[in-house]
Amino acid sequence: MSPSTIIQAKLKKVLESYGVSSEDADITVDVLIEGTLRGYSGHGVERIFQIIEGFTQNTVNPNPSMKVVNENKSFIILDGDFGLGQPAGVKAMTLAIEKAKETGIGMVGIINVSHLGILAYYAEIASKKNLFGIVLSTTSPAVVVPGGNKSLLGTNPLCYSFPRTKQRIFTADFSTAAITRSLVLDCQEKRQNLPNNCAVNPSGYMTNNPDEALIGGILPLGGEIKGMLISFLIATLAGPLIGGLANNQITGTRYMGKHPTKGDLFIAIDIDQLTNLEDFCNKNENLLEEMKNSSTCFYFSGEGSSSRKEINLQKPLVISQKLDDFLGNIILD
Repeated sequence: MSPSTIIQAKLKKVLESYGVSSEDADITVDVLIEGTLRGYSGHGVERIFQIIEGFTQNTVNPNPSMKVVNENKSFIILDGDFGLGQPAGVKAMTLAIEKAKETGIGMVGIINVSHLGILAYYAEIASKKNLFGIVLSTTSPAVVVPGGNKSLLGTNPLCYSFPRTKQRIFTADFSTAAITRSLVLDCQEKRQNLPNNCAVNPSGYMTNNPDEALIGGILPLGGEIKGMLISFLIATLAGPLIGGLANNQITGTRYMGKHPTKGDLFIAIDIDQLTNLEDFCNKNENLLEEMKNSSTCFYFSGEGSSSRKEINLQKPLVISQKLDDFLGNIILD
């Protein structure tokens, strides 16, 4: 077995030791590894410690009983019973695609599941099948309203992915906060300063200190009202609209002392039922190429993470010393 395969097998064994099914463990590990391969360490294999903490504190359910709360021809709302987000996310997008094939658009909302990892994993399930995939996710509060000093909104990421020409896909996956909470925690651990104009202290003044930022809050995307309004849109669509909580009431996405009560929304659109798929791809391709050629700063969303993945696939998976030591104690059969 290669070093990366060994890591994968050990992570699966860890999950199964807490009662996670083999299928759910496979999906969860695959999403975590994908996050690391794409260069998003805060959403990659290092998350195993957070997952374990959720199990040990009985706030994340290793063997949930997901139930349908509401359903019609085009949408389903699910309660995830505080289970793992990764297998729930795959199920949700799969169901959204099935609905889209029937009605043109499918929407699946899930409440009460843990952190999903990288949203691109789920949106690309749709785009690889020539559908338009969208994923919206809420998190526990970490973001302040511009001019404020209290975290009321989450970092609330969104992702969309659609097919391009020549069997390629375009994916954009980003937080609606100026910086991610993972970056703040990483800077705190490494005793490094935060970038300028991204966070405020408890008094509402700009700070580079991650300790102060965790008490005060992160600014919204762009540091302004427009970023806040995008975040609020996600909080509404993936919150009260699907029977979930308002954003300031959400718990359990970073700190595992409470159940994960966030909401996630998965949307699939069957492009071919709305317009000609080839025409859709060609029109977008022309614009994307012109956008890329017009600026030395612009590159296609996903190109950076895709190239990092290709490079990382050629070498052993890069993990922290902490995780390496932990997995060193796991004996495979």
